[in-house]
Amino acid sequence: MNKRDINQAPVLLAAILLTTIGLLVPNILPILVGAMANNLGFDNDQLGLLAGIEPLGLGISAALAVFWIRRVSWRRAAILAIFVLIIGNFISVLLTDFTTLLIVRGLIGFFGGGVAFATGIAAISESRDTDRSFAFMVMVHVASMFLGLLLLPYAEIKWGIAGILVPISILAAVLLPITRIIPECSHKGDPSANGSTPGVGPVFWGLGAQLVWYIGVGGLWAFIERIGANAGFENTDIGFALALGMGVSIIGSAIATAQGDRIGRLAPFILTLTTQVVAALFLIDINDLLFYTLVRMVFNTAWNYGLPYIYAAIADADHSGRFVVMVPTSQAFGFAIGTSISGFLIDSTGLSAVIYLCLAMNIATALLFAILSRATMAKPDKEYLSTRLQSK
Repeated sequence: MNKRDINQAPVLLAAILLTTIGLLVPNILPILVGAMANNLGFDNDQLGLLAGIEPLGLGISAALAVFWIRRVSWRRAAILAIFVLIIGNFISVLLTDFTTLLIVRGLIGFFGGGVAFATGIAAISESRDTDRSFAFMVMVHVASMFLGLLLLPYAEIKWGIAGILVPISILAAVLLPITRIIPECSHKGDPSANGSTPGVGPVFWGLGAQLVWYIGVGGLWAFIERIGANAGFENTDIGFALALGMGVSIIGSAIATAQGDRIGRLAPFILTLTTQVVAALFLIDINDLLFYTLVRMVFNTAWNYGLPYIYAAIADADHSGRFVVMVPTSQAFGFAIGTSISGFLIDSTGLSAVIYLCLAMNIATALLFAILSRATMAKPDKEYLSTRLQSK
């Protein structure tokens, strides 16, 4: 098979763009949730389920990728995923029935976003400098989110849900040619081939930390538009605030790109979680649009600063290259659980529930990530670490 080198800039960029289109809908979730509320009249319970079903499908798909990621052509998987995203989003525009739309969005998450993200992240995890590669990936994700949050609210006003989903279909079609330079398969050797079976415990501590983290931030992210609407802000103002908050937050991933792992991963990640807790508290009873925007800037900058470190920690703990594809699983399951729980909590206790959920989950995440850091430091793979250091 012809194997493209993931350390070549065009190949790395192609893999990053594949993850970007796979995660684009979850990344602009507040705008889509608002569009469904405005155009289809769904209640909070239904909105929570719709917000969670696509990440859930994505997560199940990525979990199953453990069984095929070393056997199936990554290029063919990428082509399948992009075609599903093109067709599925066009079909969604035509649907108004809740149950049918729920099923279709779940299938898009499973065959589209899940396959795209799992394939792309498996390729990126094989780069020489995972911290910087994942930081660059987050920067691209942030740029796409910024443009989506800035422009799509205006398209939604004019064309409804079609103004959001049709552009995503078109973008997926534009990205179809990148599949030609996606690596054909993994370059990592099979650890079981020489009788070596490195422990996978640290990998699952990392995946668990990411799942718990995304229960909190996913629930808050899905309903951040509703928090702004409840404060009396206009839809376009909310969209601009979210876009500006996301655009500025690219600073976080840029710092992570420059910093790499020079001060380790635990300290930067704990700083991320602490900053988010403080920022989220200011959302309680917020009524000033400028302050709302500033809070989003701080929260998202911290998010994008810490995200590459948990990605890289999981990737480096996974010597086989099989389990890193579960990164989107833990992330998507966290989103799905967080948005679903938040939808029900809001109906019973109000929008502030998503803020307190985020605070609790961030505290739990800090504990899990500390365990991951201790486990990986306690049982290092000396040969693996030596190879990583030489590559840098």
